[in-house]
Amino acid sequence: MKKILIYLTGENGCTLHRLVLPYAYINKELFDVKFGLEKDKLRDTEEIGKYDAIVFHRILPHGLIEDIKKNCPNTKIICDVDDSWELSSSHILYQHYQTYNFAEEIKKHIKMADYITTTTEILAEKVKPFNPNVYIFPNALIADGEFKPLDKPSPKLRFGIIGGCTHITDMQLLDGMVNQLPKDVLDKVQFVLGGFDKGLIQVQGEDGKIESKLMPWENNAWAKMEKILTNNYKIVSEGHKEFLTHYREGVDYQTDEPYRRVWTKDIWNYATVYDDIDVLLVPLVDNGFNKHKSELKMIEASVKNKACIVSDVYPYKICAINAIEKGGTINPEGNCIMVNNQKGSRGWAKAITRLVKDKELRDMIRINLHKLTEEGAKYDIRKVSEDRSKFLEEIL
Repeated sequence: MKKILIYLTGENGCTLHRLVLPYAYINKELFDVKFGLEKDKLRDTEEIGKYDAIVFHRILPHGLIEDIKKNCPNTKIICDVDDSWELSSSHILYQHYQTYNFAEEIKKHIKMADYITTTTEILAEKVKPFNPNVYIFPNALIADGEFKPLDKPSPKLRFGIIGGCTHITDMQLLDGMVNQLPKDVLDKVQFVLGGFDKGLIQVQGEDGKIESKLMPWENNAWAKMEKILTNNYKIVSEGHKEFLTHYREGVDYQTDEPYRRVWTKDIWNYATVYDDIDVLLVPLVDNGFNKHKSELKMIEASVKNKACIVSDVYPYKICAINAIEKGGTINPEGNCIMVNNQKGSRGWAKAITRLVKDKELRDMIRINLHKLTEEGAKYDIRKVSEDRSKFLEEIL
């Protein structure tokens, strides 16, 4: 039995979808998988050398990959990459990446690794000039645990945004959308922002120590996203506006108003936010960085049995089938509505209106999208893990 070490560097979406879940479903008759090391052994190459392979996401602590190459010649190094290492200048983390030179560090790890695993053909092509040993294993899920669908009825049809504050630029595609919805449609919907979090900034105190403090409300990316979904709070009552314009961390405010905030949950429970929506909204700006992302949002909506509306861009073009063809004809195989970014917020308002008024279309999209993660399908984690097990058998 081969021993595999999964080097964990934090609890986040990348850790869950690219390390924890994939290797939790690996063939246990062939592989003995250990997740993480004790704190005092994190840089212990003698301990790491006991494993046939070490798997990590994008980057290891400074100098560790060099130490492994030197001191653990029999340990295969597998680097997983699920995003471009080159951020667009509009990305919220762009300056942070520039300051710490993350792009060059990630490229160094890609070059030094024995093998690269990644999510899509597009990202694999970007990796190949630095390391030709690239294998594609898409993000995949199973309807179990937090990803098991849970029906939570609501008098409103709930359209949700679920993701991190790094999507603030993408959210701006929806700016003005609420104002373009007919009143009879707006009366029937609720917009849900899932994953709302407080904004923290690092400041130096009088004693010289660095402390985390709440950033001014108007600078919080979540507050900016909330303004877009509420038309600058015009669609909510004064009482609800007062609630929304203050930090009340973790407070789950149940309401049937046209907008609801759902606070962020830890990585092991974040998918339960999908239980508070009926249709997922996935706006995405068409740029080089986003093009190399994965189709994860559609996979999540699929496994949670939700309908979705997405931007007509990669990576969603990989698995999306537009339910509304040119001229308005319905495609019975359609698994989403795709919005042309050139149409701006008007396109999103039109798609939302269509789904509000056509339950049959909504159900068709939901059922077709769910097929992506059914047993044996492309994004079923059991199938992807079988493929990953075969890859590991070949290289170890």
